[in-house]
Amino acid sequence: MSLGACKKSSHPSNVSNPPVSNAINATFSHRVSVAGNPANPYDSIGILHNIILDSLRKYVGRTNDTSRLGKSAYLNKFLKGYRGIDFMPAFDPDLEFNICTNYKSVLLNVPFSAEGKAMLQRIANVLEQIRSTQEFGSYAGQIKAIEQEILAGSLVPKEKNYLLIVSSVLRHSGYYWMEEFNNGNVSQTMGLFGFLRKVAGVIAAIGADATTAGYHYFKNSPYDHLVVESAWMSGICGYYTGWW
Repeated sequence: MSLGACKKSSHPSNVSNPPVSNAINATFSHRVSVAGNPANPYDSIGILHNIILDSLRKYVGRTNDTSRLGKSAYLNKFLKGYRGIDFMPAFDPDLEFNICTNYKSVLLNVPFSAEGKAMLQRIANVLEQIRSTQEFGSYAGQIKAIEQEILAGSLVPKEKNYLLIVSSVLRHSGYYWMEEFNNGNVSQTMGLFGFLRKVAGVIAAIGADATTAGYHYFKNSPYDHLVVESAWMSGICGYYTGWW
């Protein structure tokens, strides 16, 4: 699926890094300090992604409501109070299948220059090289190093912004999912198969989140819509792979 050919939204793009919240709780303040990169002008996207994802997962945990209707109704109510927006998730079975089964078929399928594609491939390689949920520091450090190259480079704005948005979600989503697995908040199968499935699940979730954010940037989706859809996709892909 080519992002360059995706249908454009009628809404103007508004990915301008507005403040996330005036009152992020202590847990998220810690997550931001560990996973954040103040040099990335779009880092609020990853931060807000985690806040929305965590709220949605807690709702499912409290209610055992895994239906699309129930989860979307909850998110709409949450976002109305938290961000003052209405939310109805997009329903695109083909996109969901492509992202959940092979996120790179969407993430990397962009009309970029050779330099932009090479940078994007490097970012994707960092994600694919995760071998343990205990290695966030190394993972985030590699992404931040690439971000510095992006910021210092001469890529056109469309490529640079896409890469920085994807990078922000990769870092923040990466920290969220690694911590969730490490703290036993995700069901796991014991033994070697369980370990491999855990690592594969982390990669799939992070990749889905970041890919969806990039996809909606290319569609010129509004800021909040871009972020919420990226968090929503975590749940969709969790059920595709059977671990959320």
